[in-house]
Amino acid sequence: RLFRTSALVSKDEFEEKLEKHYSAVMGIVNGLSEREAHDALNQTVCKSMQLHEEVSLGLLYIILTDPAGAPKAYRDLSFITRDSLGMVIAKVIGNIADRFAKLHETARTQLIWLTSEFVKNSVIGTEGLCHALLRQIVGGDISPPNVWLTESMLNLLITHRTWLEKNSVLLATAVYCYLRLIHDHEAAPFKNLKAMEVEFCISMLREKFSDCIQIGRDLVRLLQSVGRIPEFQALWRDMLHKPQSLSPQFTGLSQLMRIRTSRKFLACRLTPEMENKMLFLTSKVKFGQQKRYQDWFHRMYLSSPESRSLIPDLIRFIVGVVHPSNEVLCSDIIPRWAIIGWLLTSCQTAVASANSKLALFYDWLFYQPDKDNIMNIEPAILLMHHSIKSHPAITKTLLDFICRLMSSFCPSLEKEVRQGVRNGFRTIQKKKVVMSLSPVLDNPKMERDLKILVRKELSEFLNSGPRVEESTSSTYNKIELGPQSSGVLSLTSDPPPLEAMGKEGEAHTDSGVEEEIDIPDEEAVFSDPEDEDEAEPIKSEPVEKYYEFKPISKDATEEGDLSTGPGGGVEAGGEERESSEDINELEELESLSDELKEMVLNFLIFRRNICALPTHDVSRERFLTLLSALNDENNKFAYHFLFYLKASASDEERLTMYEDFASASRGERSLQGCLIEDLKVCQEYDPRAFRFLIPSIYRKFSEHVVGDSEVLHMLVCNMEPRQLNEFICEITMGELVIFGEEQLDSLIESTLDWESFEQYCVWQLIQAEDVLLESIVSILPQLHPEKHAEALANLLIIMKSVPPSVDLLTPVLEMDCSDKRPGNQFTCALLKYWSQEHARDLAQLVSQHVCKQLSGGKKRK
Repeated sequence: RLFRTSALVSKDEFEEKLEKHYSAVMGIVNGLSEREAHDALNQTVCKSMQLHEEVSLGLLYIILTDPAGAPKAYRDLSFITRDSLGMVIAKVIGNIADRFAKLHETARTQLIWLTSEFVKNSVIGTEGLCHALLRQIVGGDISPPNVWLTESMLNLLITHRTWLEKNSVLLATAVYCYLRLIHDHEAAPFKNLKAMEVEFCISMLREKFSDCIQIGRDLVRLLQSVGRIPEFQALWRDMLHKPQSLSPQFTGLSQLMRIRTSRKFLACRLTPEMENKMLFLTSKVKFGQQKRYQDWFHRMYLSSPESRSLIPDLIRFIVGVVHPSNEVLCSDIIPRWAIIGWLLTSCQTAVASANSKLALFYDWLFYQPDKDNIMNIEPAILLMHHSIKSHPAITKTLLDFICRLMSSFCPSLEKEVRQGVRNGFRTIQKKKVVMSLSPVLDNPKMERDLKILVRKELSEFLNSGPRVEESTSSTYNKIELGPQSSGVLSLTSDPPPLEAMGKEGEAHTDSGVEEEIDIPDEEAVFSDPEDEDEAEPIKSEPVEKYYEFKPISKDATEEGDLSTGPGGGVEAGGEERESSEDINELEELESLSDELKEMVLNFLIFRRNICALPTHDVSRERFLTLLSALNDENNKFAYHFLFYLKASASDEERLTMYEDFASASRGERSLQGCLIEDLKVCQEYDPRAFRFLIPSIYRKFSEHVVGDSEVLHMLVCNMEPRQLNEFICEITMGELVIFGEEQLDSLIESTLDWESFEQYCVWQLIQAEDVLLESIVSILPQLHPEKHAEALANLLIIMKSVPPSVDLLTPVLEMDCSDKRPGNQFTCALLKYWSQEHARDLAQLVSQHVCKQLSGGKKRK
């Protein structure tokens, strides 16, 4: 009655559980009046939390399977709940919403009805359920069930718009989803749905643009795809010429393009099932064995012509969300660039090809090395690099695309786009993502027009290494990369902002790309590793990947247990270096070959186990000198060492070894400066390692990081909801301190310009730590409703929970009044609440304040 099943599939365990609890509920209420049933259910749930769960789930089963009995069951559920329906919502999200496609039609309809009831009653956690349902809308799918879900969720959000506007993250997610879905509903049967989607998105973008800014640069990408629709043409005119008409905080397109789109937005356009399949492909499948998985994925999700619009979503997900761990990077798992290459070959139209290439390069356009993640630009350069010999057309068409994109994306921002792309190439060159850019940019097989274009746009990167000789690839294997199109999308000063470089529907040939021949689909996929890769796997990959930390077994740290091979004896020039030989001079390390440095970096220090050496041991000083020299060679080494210290011991005392390391490697620099520098590197290259380390850093080095705004910003910009919950629990139990008691006002002031979600995390942590409220309210007079809405909203909630005092009231009364209306909304709201809850105390305090001001005025006279 709940999930669809067949003779070949066993009944769902969760459904069986619900049926059992439903029978128990019916046994309780049978033959009773409504009032008696309420009393009986209430008495049952009061006995234990287990019975509370069983009765709640029994009532949930009635709601989902019996439309006639659903209203009464919902009233009963609201009456007997002891956790504000938190358990029910969690069960619905985890067991029903994420398996929406398997639900019977009745259960689907009832789930939408239940969600609407939750919204009407402002049940906490409903935004999570709405988010889960929005994820079930499949992009590129125009089947009746998917269209019904699209329309049902849109009607729900429009009907309860006031509630939606209170949830900025959900609002932005909904705008992101429906902007993307408009493209799928171009056909006549969906005319009304498309009109509703356009009206909803335009309304939200114009009236709540400040909430939509958090989407970041992918908002611009989606607006490009609908740029020919008249309503969006008008919006584009305002964005380009009158940005502050949308929001006082919005300064123009450049501001949006510099905001990296959060993973939660990129992931929301893939269903949970689709996400799991893609994560399996990128973390479990070996390179060379992926074809059958790709074929299965293609049959499931990309088989229809309409589904090809899903490819840019998949590419954006792979680029921005799938950041493989160091262990995966160093393994034989299929790399991201190979999967993206396969997706590009699946494009069958010029528009799909252009949109897919744009999705791949989008993070290049305004790339900032100090803010953006190198993992977002790595797949594109690796795809071009690895396709030079086997699939040269891919390298050529992608290179042509990025070169043309620099001048055609947005004429008014041409200088910034060109700078962003060049920053990307500089970072790739600096970090040695590929050993040399010359094979990609200076290929002798490149046609003359493309060579001229590359010299014009990327001349500074030419001659940066050995070129690919003509003899290295006598015959090119042709591969079809969709219809050839320059695919450069242009944002002009006059709408429509999305402008192809030729007439719509025509296929254009990339400059310097040979005519392609049709070949069977099974050959046009990245399914076989290249012979060159198999012969020399290490040299074909960036050296930097082999610097990444990998877990070391306990045995590997024992004396004499360093075997030969990648993890064992180190050879240079055909001679093995004795592992017992000390390397304690910087010039000696400088003389080592790069290959030997890699091996020393990965294994030698752990073999000798510096942590076991006593403080006075001479060998300890020598190892510290070695570690210092290795850190000079690779700035990621310091956080690798921190990771090793944390992961190799059950307690955190070993982390104190970092102090000796920092002193030896950074000389006179403070420990706080060293920590911040190393945490920044860790945050950039390995956010997962950062999240693993940061709680221990706050505990063991509290005097250096507690109350530090830089560390706090790194913490919240990497924060995930799960980790936020863990931090709040640890802070509540007194095991963790984030803010401390000193200079809280200046710390809070430094957070005012951070992104909305980052500020949300800060205020959640503040409430958990129970900081002294009087120490932070001094910033109130500096806050402006238009610029600091997050801080004002959270301060209002916190201050409502405490009675008024002189220290709290004074800064509230000193806040500036609004020019638009008399008084200050924050001040009025708080004073009204206090007057209702603490009338006597407030009156006395206001009287004292007024008398003080009057007496002060008389003295001045």
